[in-house]
Amino acid sequence: MVDPTNIRALDADNQPFGPEINLRGKRGFVVVTAYKTNNNCSDGSYAGFQLVDDAIVGTYTLADTSSGASLGADAIGLGLEDGDHTGLPRGVVTDVDLQTFRPDSLSLSAAVLINLEEEAGWGPTGNEVGPGGSISADLTYYDNTETATSLPGISIGCAKFASLKPGVDGSLIPGSFSGLTAGILRLSGFEPNIGGDTHRFVYAVYGQAVGQFGAGSNGKYRILGSNQ
Repeated sequence: MVDPTNIRALDADNQPFGPEINLRGKRGFVVVTAYKTNNNCSDGSYAGFQLVDDAIVGTYTLADTSSGASLGADAIGLGLEDGDHTGLPRGVVTDVDLQTFRPDSLSLSAAVLINLEEEAGWGPTGNEVGPGGSISADLTYYDNTETATSLPGISIGCAKFASLKPGVDGSLIPGSFSGLTAGILRLSGFEPNIGGDTHRFVYAVYGQAVGQFGAGSNGKYRILGSNQ
C-alpha cells in the first residue's frame, strides 16, 4: 500500500527511518519495483538490488471529494527484459484511444498520460523505468457517428494531467467544441515514436464520473501492422 501523504525510507530491517515526506497536493506517478529479499523482508541491498520478474500486481483508486465520486482500475504491470532491466512494450504504437461519455455531461474527468523510458536512471540500480523526454501527439475526437474532429496537439512531459470536459482548466478539448457525443479521444502522430525499439512508451489512464457514478479504464492501443 502506497500512502503519498506519509512516505519514508526503509532500512535493511524494513523499518522506517528519516524524515516523513507528504506529497499531498502534488501530482505524479509512483513506480513500485520488486527486488529479491529474504524471509525478513530486508531491503533490496540484501541481494544487491536484484530485480524480480512478474512478482507484484496492483490497483489504484482516484477520488474526488467535492462530488463524492471515486473510480479505479488495474495498475500497469511490467516485466523484465533480458533479465536485467524493466522492459516497456515492443509493439510500435500508432494510436492510443480514451473512451469517454459525452464530454459536457461529465462532473469528473481525469486523463493521465505517463511518459516512460527504459533504464532512465530511476531507482538504486538505474534499471527501472522512469520519466522520459518530452513527446508530442496529435488529437482527434471521434463521436458515436464516427465523425472526426481535429483538436489542438499536446506535449507530454513526465506526466500530463488533463480533462476531457470542454473548456475547463487543463482540458484537452477547448470550450469551442461543444455538443460532442460520447466517443473516443485518439492520440496519434507521436514525435518521437513510442514502442518498438525506441525504449519509450506513453501510458494513458482515464477516469470519469457523472454525479457519484464513476468508471476508470486504461488507454487502448493500436499496434503497427495489427488490427487490434
